[in-house]
Amino acid sequence: MDSINLTSKGDVTRQKILEKAAGLFADKGFTETTTRELTNAVGLKNPASLYHHFLSKNAILEQMLDDYAAGNIDIFNEKIITNILSKDPTTNGIMACLQISFPPDRIEYFLNILCVMLHEQLRNPIVRSFMSSRIIQRAEYKVKTIGKGI
Repeated sequence: MDSINLTSKGDVTRQKILEKAAGLFADKGFTETTTRELTNAVGLKNPASLYHHFLSKNAILEQMLDDYAAGNIDIFNEKIITNILSKDPTTNGIMACLQISFPPDRIEYFLNILCVMLHEQLRNPIVRSFMSSRIIQRAEYKVKTIGKGI
């Protein structure tokens, strides 16, 4: 029996836009990347096609950050990092932590998003807000777990 493909052409294009945008934003910066460059990288005929999938370049960035938040376990989980880095404190150990933290089939996408977050955290209000909220959530989690003796 043939398997049914539940992914529409629009979903595939949307994911391609996100992946290409993550790469361009990581390499050039969010502000410096034009919609024309993104349109060309994705292989769309005109920039208006981009807006069929996302309302704006900001919406693309917001979706990437949502994907990052939903698609990986806590990269800064002390148990994972301590366990791996105690065995290998080199760059290889750090890469092992990242490979555990991100889905293997999408590691490049998530690493690009991480680069965008690091580059844009001080100059992009969307990234700054996202990172601040994640830090606050992490601090609240720490307070709750310490309070429970975990």
